[in-house]
Amino acid sequence: WWLELLQWRPRRYAARTGVRPRLSKALLARRVKSIPGTFTSKITYLNSFTCPLIEEVHADVFSALDEYAQSNFIKTIWVEKLDDEKSIFCFEVAEPAKDPKSRETYDPKGGDIIVVSLRKPQHVSDLIQNKASYVLGSVLKCGDKDGDFPPNCCIVRFSAAIPIEVDPETKLPVAPSFAVFLINMKTYIRIWKVPSYGSRKPEQKQ
Repeated sequence: WWLELLQWRPRRYAARTGVRPRLSKALLARRVKSIPGTFTSKITYLNSFTCPLIEEVHADVFSALDEYAQSNFIKTIWVEKLDDEKSIFCFEVAEPAKDPKSRETYDPKGGDIIVVSLRKPQHVSDLIQNKASYVLGSVLKCGDKDGDFPPNCCIVRFSAAIPIEVDPETKLPVAPSFAVFLINMKTYIRIWKVPSYGSRKPEQKQ
C-alpha cells in the first residue's frame, strides 16, 4: 500500500500545482494515526514511528516534484504488461546518455519511485495532461549484465493505469515516453520494517 499512500497529495500541493489527489482521506486516516502521550507496550511504541515516517516520505516526494524540471529520466523503448490486475509492467529503457550535461541518464534501480511521462520533464504540469492525475510506479526488479534478467530492463508496479499506448505486436510505444526518477525507497523500507518487527508473531521473526 506504499504506492497508494504516496499517490495521496494534500490540497495545498494540489492547489499549487494542479495535481489532483487520488487517495481518499479515509484511507489515509486508516493508515496514519496520532502519536499517543504514553505507550502501553513495545509494539505501540514502535508503531508510533509510522506517522512520522509516512510524513517524511511524502515530504521527499513533494520535494522531488518541486524539482521535477531537473529530474533525471530515460526513454522507454519497449513495454509489456505482465499483470492486468496489479498494473505490473516490464520496461526496456534506452542506454543512458554519456553527455555529463544531459539529464537523460536515469538508470533504474530496485526501490525507485518513478513516474511515466509522454514528454521529457520540464514542469510538473506535464504529468496532468488531459486533466488526469499522474501515476506513481515502484521499480521491483532491474536487469544486470551478470544476472538472468536482461540489462536495461526493469519490472515496475504502478498504482493505476499508465498513459502509454503500446503496439500490441511489437510492444513498442506508439509515442515517445519517458521514465522519470523521483526518489528511492530502500532506506524508508528498511526503517518501516523495524516498527513492523515488534508486531510479528515469534515464528515470523528471523
